[in-house]
Amino acid sequence: MSTNASAGLESTGTTDESFTHHVEPLEQGGEPYVRCEGCGRELLEKLGGADQLTHANGCSNA
Repeated sequence: MSTNASAGLESTGTTDESFTHHVEPLEQGGEPYVRCEGCGRELLEKLGGADQLTHANGCSNA
């Protein structure tokens, strides 16, 4: 796991070409979430993560 202190983000180190996996700072709940690298949209893992994320129009990962 790595931490980006300036942004308050923690990365689990699990990535592929489409999504990166992160953990919110504790002040924001400390929940794991995924981010689409194509459009930047994010979704909490407990709400479905990469499987339920709605991509922006024109996203290459849609």
